[in-house]
Order: sequence, then structure tokens, then C-alpha cells
Amino acid sequence: LPYLLSTFGWSVDHVTSAEDDGIIVKCNVCNARARLAKAVSSQPQWKRRKTDSDAHLRLIESHRVHCPYACGFSFGPGRKTELTGWQKVITCLIKS
Repeated sequence: LPYLLSTFGWSVDHVTSAEDDGIIVKCNVCNARARLAKAVSSQPQWKRRKTDSDAHLRLIESHRVHCPYACGFSFGPGRKTELTGWQKVITCLIKS
């Protein structure tokens, strides 16, 4: 899970994460935080009906609007990269 989160700019915030509330993740670039709620169900996962998750994390939309992971990197007035941060990371991972 940490590797998947880091691909999209998130890391587990061990300082504020509590056992009962789920895991808090943060972006070290834009300082956004979100919660990954624990799944609580007595049914096996394959029997559960697919519904919306209790997690308050949307991998891209949870970043702030100015975050390079969501909008790309600026390198001059009115100039920015064509790829957003997460797209650039995935492109590099595919090449390696």
C-alpha cells in the first residue's frame, strides 16, 4: 500500500494516525491530509456488495489545486509541464 500511495504523492502520516480511526495520509508537497478508514464488515470481501468506500481519499482530487501532483510543474510565468506529477511518476516507472 505505501508504494501505491507514493506513486500518487501520498505517504502515511505516522505521527497523527490513530489505531481506531484508520490511517492518515499526507502529501509532503501541498500538505493535504486525508483519512483511509478501516473496513468493518463481518462478511468475507468476495461476498460484500460493491458500494462507496468510507475512505476520504481520492488519489488525485484530494491534492490541493496548486499541488504539482494534481496540476503539473511550473517552470516559468504561464508555462507548465504537459504531464501532472503522478503521470510523470508513472511514466518513469514504466520506463524502468
